[in-house]
Amino acid sequence: MTQTTPISQNIFDREPVPAAAIRDLDLALVFKTIQQGLDLRRFSLDEVPGLTAEALRAGSEEAAQRYLERYGGAVWLAQPGQEPRLALTIAGLLAFTKPPDQWVRGSRLDLAHY
Repeated sequence: MTQTTPISQNIFDREPVPAAAIRDLDLALVFKTIQQGLDLRRFSLDEVPGLTAEALRAGSEEAAQRYLERYGGAVWLAQPGQEPRLALTIAGLLAFTKPPDQWVRGSRLDLAHY
């Protein structure tokens, strides 16, 4: 599986947080973000392998995982003697959990919208 890191995202953002799971995310916020990105034409479904309109409408966890994988909110983590599993990254936790400081002490997120 090939992973790409967007230029704007540094290594710290991509660090996996093994204790965090997809259930710790605000999935409604993930889907809202996906829908806004589509509505504003910031990306298309073609850019996210395996993400379909049907999966989005169904609100499937797999759809959220595919989006997070593609944009750095989750990475595959392989630990010795265990099956690889999807682990949330610091970026994914900061963007899509409430409160993010549960995972990253003293975390603060500065966003700008143009």
